[in-house]
Amino acid sequence: MKGIATVLGAMMVASAAQGDMVTSFSSSPGLVGLGAFDGSVSWDYSGTGRRGSLIVTLDNTSATELGGYLDAFGFNVVDGLNIKFQRNLSENISRRWRMMRRVEADPLGTFDFALSLTKRFHGRGDTSDGLAQGTLRSFVFRVRGAESLLQDLTPSSFLDESPGSRAFVAHFSGFSDGSTDLVGAALPAPGALPLLAMGFGAMRRRRAR
Repeated sequence: MKGIATVLGAMMVASAAQGDMVTSFSSSPGLVGLGAFDGSVSWDYSGTGRRGSLIVTLDNTSATELGGYLDAFGFNVVDGLNIKFQRNLSENISRRWRMMRRVEADPLGTFDFALSLTKRFHGRGDTSDGLAQGTLRSFVFRVRGAESLLQDLTPSSFLDESPGSRAFVAHFSGFSDGSTDLVGAALPAPGALPLLAMGFGAMRRRRAR
């Protein structure tokens, strides 16, 4: 993954000068084939200081007739970062979303950080405050760390695709047949890299072991 991160950094120099970089991605088929989503990770940093912002934007693209809500998601980060969910900066986000650490999302991997509407990442409960089909929301996180570390971050720093783990994971529940689904996403293929600054970016990785 280091090669992809290097390419991403070179491609986004102009964007980095303005303080923000974006990587967009789409989900792979879920474990039961019901849930689907598009997403983006945006890294906003001034270039100096010990604090930046991570913005995770998700769109529930599951089929309308299936129902279902995206009620949890998880991701990984490089070592040395302190991350906190900024609900007050995240528009139209229920207060029921809670942050978790070290989430097991078998068989898609273990994830450093997650947000969920239930006490367990795989949990069941009232998920009506989740993302319904066709709903797009942005979740803002404060990121703190050493200046030298923050200066080296790109969006792919928050998308671990090491062996045994997807880059990103989302959980769905509340489908019309009562099913739940666990859905992963991978980093875009190298051929898709020229498109990374488009799409979700208009809206405003490798995890160290």
